[in-house]
Amino acid sequence: MMCSHRNDWQGVLVRGIAAGLFLLAVPVLPALATDVSGDQSGVWSLAGSPYNLVGDVRVPPAASLVIEPGVEVIGQGHYIITVDTGAILTAAGSADMPILFTAVDGVTGWRGMRLEGADSASEISYCIFEYARGVGDYPEVRGGALMIKNCSPLVSYSEFRESSSKNTNRNGTGGGICTESSSAQILYNFVHDNEADSGGGICITEYGTPLVKGNVIVDNRAINGGGGMYFGARSSPIIESNWIMRNYSSGWGGGGINCWNSYIFYNTYPTIRNNVIAHNSTSAAGGGLYCRYDRAVLTNNLIAYNSAYYGGGIHALNQGYSAPIVRNCLIGENTATVEPQIDLEESTGSQISVSYSDVEGGYVGNGNIDIYPEFVDPDGADNIAGTEDDNYRLASGSPCIDAGDNYALDGGVVEDMDGNPRYVDDPATPDTGNGTAPIIDMGPYEYQGASFVLLDPVPGVAGQVNRFEAQGGSPGELVYFAYGVRSGSTGVPGCPGLTVDLADASLIDSAPADGAGTAIMQTKVPGKAQGRLVLLQAVDRSECQKTSVVEFVFE
Repeated sequence: MMCSHRNDWQGVLVRGIAAGLFLLAVPVLPALATDVSGDQSGVWSLAGSPYNLVGDVRVPPAASLVIEPGVEVIGQGHYIITVDTGAILTAAGSADMPILFTAVDGVTGWRGMRLEGADSASEISYCIFEYARGVGDYPEVRGGALMIKNCSPLVSYSEFRESSSKNTNRNGTGGGICTESSSAQILYNFVHDNEADSGGGICITEYGTPLVKGNVIVDNRAINGGGGMYFGARSSPIIESNWIMRNYSSGWGGGGINCWNSYIFYNTYPTIRNNVIAHNSTSAAGGGLYCRYDRAVLTNNLIAYNSAYYGGGIHALNQGYSAPIVRNCLIGENTATVEPQIDLEESTGSQISVSYSDVEGGYVGNGNIDIYPEFVDPDGADNIAGTEDDNYRLASGSPCIDAGDNYALDGGVVEDMDGNPRYVDDPATPDTGNGTAPIIDMGPYEYQGASFVLLDPVPGVAGQVNRFEAQGGSPGELVYFAYGVRSGSTGVPGCPGLTVDLADASLIDSAPADGAGTAIMQTKVPGKAQGRLVLLQAVDRSECQKTSVVEFVFE
């Protein structure tokens, strides 16, 4: 259910981000403290917080440890938390009371957390990981904040920041998160300002099929490759509906993503779909993505505004029979010294298959076009390109509407990056794609039409009364206006199966729609909202319909 209306919007005006994640606020805790080291099980309660790591901690085999919401865990030195074989860790905070893992000295840091063969019922949610330092020899260096090996836990709604994994041999991996032989669920996290030799934000290696979905991965750095993410040999991750922006790598390249395979038969098969990969950079190859001997399948992604020396959008190195496949993608506005959009390593006879995609400058392949996509607002409400409020949804009249290939996307994928239906026909747009109507759009967002829409608040100024207007509602029926600070899913009472696309959605107010279906609600926006990103959405319960999310920064 939607949360009750709070006139002052107290507690929600924290820094939002485009996929709806947030900087979690740390609660004020009692002054008590508990020193911990060695084997631990049972409950770390809020009453005993903070828990000071005065030595390495282990949850022993088959044991369990529950960490309550609001607990702080503070490394007093470079100590590690290990969840051993068959052990269960439940670190489930809440939006208002996240669990904090930090270090008393941010430079020395703590060693981070390792789940090694832990029970896959383990859960990490609404947690903050910061100042973790992965150092030393391989393989101990791997995973700055969180290393997951031989298990598949849930990691969701958490923040991984200011952590690193690197050594003098440059074989550190995953400054924020690293997985090995895992099918972990990595959902709706905020991964930012981390650093590693490979995979500044996230690293996926070896076997398993982890799902990395709905995350915001920004401002991470890699020395070798994969500023945002790095996929190593024999990995087959599913990378879906993530916001990958402003990451940087040197070395091997791949500012946003590096799909690295040192040998053609190591069989790396990442599935990359419905993502925004924008404003990433590298001094080497592949500003958006670098695919080396990697059979990546890229479908319905935006790859734009990236920069590199070779291949601003994509750089591919292969021998032809391990070539990436690109379908229903938008590739443009990338820059490079050599081939700004797609670059192939000629010395190995590299190939790439591109179809039903909008590629600036054109590209050979069925259904490809070379026309500006017509985004709603590519530099966002703050008028600054490369920030989290950039709106890459297709505007009415875009040539990319109904222009994709219906057979390109896995049949089990029925939603776009917003969580809206993935296959929607626009009667005003001729079908130029492949298949029977409704034909899928190009890019991560499906154009939903303009039948029920929420407009930007007017005047859009904090500290003043603002007008919120929804159009296309049911005449005479109430329209409900909701807000949040991160994307997610909240059920709508009276509408089974309908959810707003906000986690912990809060109701602002409701207003009846007039005879033309327009509902207008006016309320004062608190002054502390200034400069903050808030996610807004309207719901018409009489028809069980919702608007798209409006991302707005109040002046």
